[in-house]
Amino acid sequence: GIKNVYIALFIGILIAGLIRLFFVKDIYLAKDENSKNLGLNMFKDVFETASQSPLSIKRLLLLGGYFMFSFHLDSSLRAVYAIDIAGLSTIEWGLIVSSTLVISSLAALLIGWIIDRYGRKKVFILSVISLGISAILFVFSDSFSMFLLARIIGSIGLYGRMIAVQVLLADSIPVSTRGRMMGIYNIFSSIGSSSAIMLSGLLYDVSPRLPFYISAIAYATAAIIAVKFLHEPEIQQS
Repeated sequence: GIKNVYIALFIGILIAGLIRLFFVKDIYLAKDENSKNLGLNMFKDVFETASQSPLSIKRLLLLGGYFMFSFHLDSSLRAVYAIDIAGLSTIEWGLIVSSTLVISSLAALLIGWIIDRYGRKKVFILSVISLGISAILFVFSDSFSMFLLARIIGSIGLYGRMIAVQVLLADSIPVSTRGRMMGIYNIFSSIGSSSAIMLSGLLYDVSPRLPFYISAIAYATAAIIAVKFLHEPEIQQS
């Protein structure tokens, strides 16, 4: 069972990697003089690039850390809560995960269209609100259908906020520094998400429902902060 799943996962990742290796084309080729920044000077170059970046980009880096903290307060505990506390079987949970993955993957196409038509910020805020609603529905669910509904709402919200942030970052960061800035963004994101996962475990020991309550509050706070501080660039980078 599980061994075959991991073998299939390995094959899928390998195929995806080969497709990217042979078919993905780079839209930006670094100039030769940038080679002098390899080695220890690379860290200095990344730091200088970040420190000299516009305030809007610095704000995005910090917001990314906080948003990822908010997004991971309940993410690692859903399966544990649904099976150990709510009493779902592993088969039922597997059906929920599989169903929501298919539905949210199809919804991603529509989400991309909505983002291009109505803007990144609006979709991001609505997606965060959807995640908060999902967290509340999840903790009060007492049947397979309610858990399924909660996960569908949450998965669509997850795709919405992921795509919106990715497009917003691409629009805001010049292509010449995008790799370095995305590296820093991922560092802040990792700090935020790992801190949230550790905190959620502590909260779960106090009460299994507590991480979901705190998560809903964090989602609401993230939406308010996004309304106030998250801005789309006046000039989109290419």
